[in-house]
Amino acid sequence: MTEPTGLYPLLTDTTAIYDHWTPIVSGQAEPDPVRARLIASVQRALDAGFTYDTHVDQAARHDLADLLTPELLARNNPDGVGVRGGLFGYEVYFARKVIEERAARERRDAAHARLAPEAGRNYGTLYIQRKRMTGCTVTSISGTALSFTGKRGSVTYTFSLTAEQLEGLLRDAQVRKAQAAAKRTRAA
Repeated sequence: MTEPTGLYPLLTDTTAIYDHWTPIVSGQAEPDPVRARLIASVQRALDAGFTYDTHVDQAARHDLADLLTPELLARNNPDGVGVRGGLFGYEVYFARKVIEERAARERRDAAHARLAPEAGRNYGTLYIQRKRMTGCTVTSISGTALSFTGKRGSVTYTFSLTAEQLEGLLRDAQVRKAQAAAKRTRAA
């Protein structure tokens, strides 16, 4: 990673910051060196056990002190609607969102790899929103999104899940089966 030089390139308002960070959060763009350093700083703060936004913000301010001035840190939204931590605090918020979204993508991808779903595969009975769906079958796959059909009584439903959600439903189905078997054993 290239070490940034000069001052932190703090944008002028929350809209500009939102527009700049949105493609980075979604994984469609890579951060510039300064924001990559901010993301790394926020990750270190989270790894150190900081959970509150104010503590993470303070840690980032300390790590990037060579790029920040009191004037930059004092900047807030020019329209008068303040943001906690100022505009820099808003950038810290988005850096944290990048970290959270990357972790979520890794979990989704790992679950997808573990399950290796394929169109036509039947997962049997699943409980979705506490409702029993039978014959749950994958109808199509688009990236990590799985489309299903399943029945509740005589009505066929279509729904979508990620492999991570499917794993949770399969665990829930296993627990329900074990509880039903234990109940039958007690009754016998």
